[in-house]
Amino acid sequence: MKAIVRVLLGFSLAWIAAAADPSYVVVRLSSGAGREVVSRSGAIEVSNPDVREDEMLVLATETQIESLQNEPAVQLIYPASDELISGLPTHGCGRKDQDEIGELLMPVGRGWNNGTRTSAKLTYSFGYISPKISPERMSESVQNALAEWSRYVQVDFTRTNRVDATRNLNFSFFKGDHGDKYPFDGRGRMLAHTFYPGDVNSEPIAGDLHFDEDENWENGVDPDLYSVVLHELGHALGLGHADKPGAIMYPYYRKLESLQREDINAIRTLYATRPETVVDTPTSVLQPSPPSNSEVSAKDRTSPSLSITSPRLAISSTSASTVRITGTASDSGGIKSITWTASGGRSGVARGTTSWSISDFALRTGDNTIIVRAWDEAGNTSWRSFIITRR
Repeated sequence: MKAIVRVLLGFSLAWIAAAADPSYVVVRLSSGAGREVVSRSGAIEVSNPDVREDEMLVLATETQIESLQNEPAVQLIYPASDELISGLPTHGCGRKDQDEIGELLMPVGRGWNNGTRTSAKLTYSFGYISPKISPERMSESVQNALAEWSRYVQVDFTRTNRVDATRNLNFSFFKGDHGDKYPFDGRGRMLAHTFYPGDVNSEPIAGDLHFDEDENWENGVDPDLYSVVLHELGHALGLGHADKPGAIMYPYYRKLESLQREDINAIRTLYATRPETVVDTPTSVLQPSPPSNSEVSAKDRTSPSLSITSPRLAISSTSASTVRITGTASDSGGIKSITWTASGGRSGVARGTTSWSISDFALRTGDNTIIVRAWDEAGNTSWRSFIITRR
């Protein structure tokens, strides 16, 4: 596996070399590795509660990234998305089974047709569907996602009631340990997982898609059901992850509507191109959208807006023992409070709401990682993180 990782790291470094210096990257560590692996390179970890437990969001120069590449404990390095950098809510796609065969591989295996790049006919079915989602909404989300993949390749889907049929994608919801070695972890982190087809997984589980019932599934909110289904279908068709932020198959979910060039080119390596579609669709990174207002909801689900006005930089340094931190926040339903946490287990509440401040914040020698959160009256939250180094 290490040889696979080296190739992937080299591909990521080509992207990083063209970017500003330093760059935000995601670093994945092998099981049991300590975080000192990153600090040893001179790179800086940036706190982000949405990053997977086995990954770190890191700010590093190209030289530091090359140093990390030579660390035996580093499995992957790939560019961080705008959502991870800015602190917008996101969820990592937990694919522990890929640790055995490598990540950021598009495709994984040979798909449903043994890599012949011909057309394919598959069925799909529904097992247990969470009562949090109406059957109509689930069916619509799945059909729209299937149609999006079928726009670009000759893969056709027919619904069946046989959940254990061969060449079938079965959609089901589960809680916790559900018998497939990949237990769900409750609300907040792992949203779903899918079993690759063909030569990677055997029937009848090949192509099946499992969703964590403990999540708050609703189209247009976090997590967005359609976006997760669209991503997981890529796995069900034989794709791994892409290291290009903005692609549907990027390892972190966010709200997107359509496939990007990386997804399209990858799926066309497995199946015949749909003649009426345009080849080489230009890449377009879709920015995260606010929650949909198409359905009436009794509860506000929109996260508040939060900005840091001082310090102005995400990473800064000072010789002072204390600093004053300020910012602004806004929300249609009103800001309830501004809270903060800092390295060393410290926490507190800022003074003010729409215009807030943290006076005389005590700096410890070295790096001080600070996370500020805005809370609205409905309980929604957004956050920003920054680092102040005391010299």
